[in-house]
Amino acid sequence: MIRIKTLFTPHKDNNLQTTFLEVMQTAWNADQIILSDDENYDLLHIFGKPTHEVIRNIKNEIARQIPILYSPLAEIAPWTKTVIGRSIAKHLFIHTTGKVEYAYIQQHYPTTKIFQLKNPAVTNEITQASFNSRLVNMYQEILETHDKRIKENISIRIEKLKTQVEDETMQAVVSGFLYLQYKFQRRQILQDELCNQSRLMETCDYDEDKMAAIFKELKLYKFVSCLESVMEEKTNLTEGFMPIPAVHNSLTNKIRLSAL
Repeated sequence: MIRIKTLFTPHKDNNLQTTFLEVMQTAWNADQIILSDDENYDLLHIFGKPTHEVIRNIKNEIARQIPILYSPLAEIAPWTKTVIGRSIAKHLFIHTTGKVEYAYIQQHYPTTKIFQLKNPAVTNEITQASFNSRLVNMYQEILETHDKRIKENISIRIEKLKTQVEDETMQAVVSGFLYLQYKFQRRQILQDELCNQSRLMETCDYDEDKMAAIFKELKLYKFVSCLESVMEEKTNLTEGFMPIPAVHNSLTNKIRLSAL
């Protein structure tokens, strides 16, 4: 199941927007999608005009590394003066419903991934059932693409530390901690991910001082020390395989709550 949080800023007098949101509601109710009413969600889907509140929410989600799908609903188009800065747009995935809107958005945001999924309420080219399945596929593609970007960024950070992290297993351990930190920001650390990281740690012969220095340089030290306590509970990781001392504090509790 995909957990979605939504943010709406549609025009009340725009019947096309109202109709499309009804189409979206039908799709969300169909299958495989959960509308989240808390902070535990996989993706933020924003609709309508990019108001100051919308931009503020986008910046907050970018900081948390949450993927964002934005459906302008024709609020960014040749006949409007509304825009989003390209420095922000490059972090988004944008959904359009028509060819004109798609071409215009593509022209203005060439580095942004753009989808076209038509509105079955205004065209016979797509049915509601087809829209439902294609929406799920679009969400899944966004999540996969976002996850790939995160891993590529982690690889770049590790590459910069090659002189300090020469052993491939050690590189994998550090990369694993960086990825788990990202999943913690998403409030979605999976049990399998904890177990995989534990197994990696059990195969790595640590230079503890060097590993501690790397964690500090990457600003990972506090997170790893707290995560180790959670791993001790959930994977039976023992102290002998921990590169730094485990710690129990409020961050430990937050990590524990984010572990699914």
